[in-house]
Amino acid sequence: APALAAPAGGRPGRAAGKSEAAFPGSGAPEAGLRWDADWQWQPRSAAAPQRLSVTSLRDWLACPFRYYLKHAVRMQGADTGRAEWNARDFGNVAHDVLERWGLDTEARESARAEEIHAWLSAELDRVVVKWFGKRVPLAVRIQTEALRQRFLWLARVQAASRQEGWQVVDVERKVELPVGGAHIVAKIDRIDRNLNTGHLRVLDYKTGKVEGVDRAHRKRTIATTVLPSHLNEDCPAIYTGEDNNGKTTSYLWHNLQLPLYAVALVERGDPLPAPCYITLSTTEAEVGLHEWSDFGMDDLEAARNCADWIVAQIAGSVFWPPAEKVMYDDYAMLAAGRSLQEMTMEPHHSPLSQNAQPSI
Repeated sequence: APALAAPAGGRPGRAAGKSEAAFPGSGAPEAGLRWDADWQWQPRSAAAPQRLSVTSLRDWLACPFRYYLKHAVRMQGADTGRAEWNARDFGNVAHDVLERWGLDTEARESARAEEIHAWLSAELDRVVVKWFGKRVPLAVRIQTEALRQRFLWLARVQAASRQEGWQVVDVERKVELPVGGAHIVAKIDRIDRNLNTGHLRVLDYKTGKVEGVDRAHRKRTIATTVLPSHLNEDCPAIYTGEDNNGKTTSYLWHNLQLPLYAVALVERGDPLPAPCYITLSTTEAEVGLHEWSDFGMDDLEAARNCADWIVAQIAGSVFWPPAEKVMYDDYAMLAAGRSLQEMTMEPHHSPLSQNAQPSI
């Protein structure tokens, strides 16, 4: 079935301009005309997934309608063959190499940067051959060397971490959080334990730059903060916590990934872990381990409450209205230069799907 049903309303869009009325048949340039739509897209009915990836909750927080298109209708653009990596490919290759390193119980114990880098470098070559064979495009060879340099910087960070007593104890750990009749599913990139203190941390690899783990998941709200139209100040996406100085602050969740990793460990009986990013960015100064140092039980409980609420919204088919603004809009084409709310109709309600599988 098509992702979008036939346009509702019948007539195609028309260009409305004064020149046409004044000079019929004059063929005025399109740039001087304003396009008026006489129809709206009607998204086909689709069941909301019962198994939700932890990263998909971020999509609902950003825009429930775009969440519906992506995760219920599963609408996405075609991915044609490329002779180079895009940002996602680059990240996937880095994750693949680091996962293999983490699964090697001998290699991950090393506290010597040169040994770690040699292992990562050799594995990178094997992964590139797996992806492209012996004839690797020039653009990919250049990108490979850039990633090899980042692995050198990361090896120094990892060696220092191991010398401080941090030991990799698990990689790609699958976890599930039951929520009502649904489940939130995830794979944790890496779990470390400090042999000296017993402290835990959950880690996610990032190939881009991040400002901080906490700011990647929440932002402060003040009296003048304008909330997206699908959120209000009383919903669990907003909670009261403390900042680094112990000052009471209102926060808005926009990502729950690492806090829910922590929830999964605590609910299985582990002590509260510190959420962390390991960044593989473009300069040595930007490659490192970043910790949410003041993450506490209040934050953990707030993240769990927000996740429970989002799943309930999805189960209730709350996919409307579309957010007015999003950081990256994969569905801008559907709006034809206008807002999605103008150009599309609210999707029909559907029950939770028993069979829909998430992308983790």
